[in-house]
Amino acid sequence: MVTVDSGITVAVSAIAANDYVINGAVQTNAYAGGTVALDAAHASLPRIDIITIDTAGTVGKVTGTAATTPYPPAIGDTK
Repeated sequence: MVTVDSGITVAVSAIAANDYVINGAVQTNAYAGGTVALDAAHASLPRIDIITIDTAGTVGKVTGTAATTPYPPAIGDTK
């Protein structure tokens, strides 16, 4: 689960090994939980960011592009 922690930082709940699938494969790396700091928002345009976990069990972010009609950013096959 991802929730607002403080300001532009989000808290990410722990993820157990074997509890997530990437590109069709069940992943064996766990994530202990923690926070991810997002980039500052655009002054007037919305943006979609995605919180990810990769095959090594590392949580991170993919920052979208601010636009009048924003689209989710591409995350690739390893997240």
